[in-house]
Parts: sequence; structure tokens; C-alpha cells
Amino acid sequence: MAKVHKPPPPVPPQFNYKYIGTFGPPSNPIATFVREGEILNIRVGETMDGKFILRGIGIESAEIGYVGFPPETTTRVPIGQ
Repeated sequence: MAKVHKPPPPVPPQFNYKYIGTFGPPSNPIATFVREGEILNIRVGETMDGKFILRGIGIESAEIGYVGFPPETTTRVPIGQ
């Protein structure tokens, strides 16, 4: 019997923003990202480029999710990176 190969799982897009910090009230913080001179301020649950979702804001990092991927598929982005 021939072995059936599953296609590899989809790979999320490369996150290409730099996380530079947060501001606003602790109950509803705003994360600030920069890319090629463009500054983007967003809150948890909002999307960037229609590809990335801000899942969480921590003291030293942001948690990025991906549109069309399960909620547990995330990338931790430290401040300054």
C-alpha cells in the first residue's frame, strides 16, 4: 500500500514590523510598531496589513498572531525587535 504524504502545514508570514513600546492606560494599552518609517499604533485584537493580529501586550514584548491561523499560532516580539 502506498504511503500518503500530507502537505506541509502552512507557514505564517514573516512579521516585518519592529515593536518599539506601549502607551495609554494599563487597562487598554496601545502598542507601537514601526516599519520603513511608518508608525502604527494598535490595540489588542486589531490587525496590521490584514495579515497580523495583536494578541497581547506584555511589559517587554508583544504577542503577534496571524490572520487565517489558529489563535495559538503566535510569535513573541521583544521591544526593540
